[in-house]
Amino acid sequence: MVTKYNKIEKGSLNAKVKIVTINYIGPQNSALAYEMLESLKSEKNILGILTIKEICLKIS
Repeated sequence: MVTKYNKIEKGSLNAKVKIVTINYIGPQNSALAYEMLESLKSEKNILGILTIKEICLKIS
């Protein structure tokens, strides 16, 4: 899901949410599993990104 909000001469706000499903079948204690699953769980994960951009300088 992606949401965008823009205001002329002010800036913008962008939000992105992803649901990621990981089906890892293998040993949970291996080096490969650690690298792949370091910040994710081996099932459903919700990832979110929020970006705020503000216009600070206006050139005429």
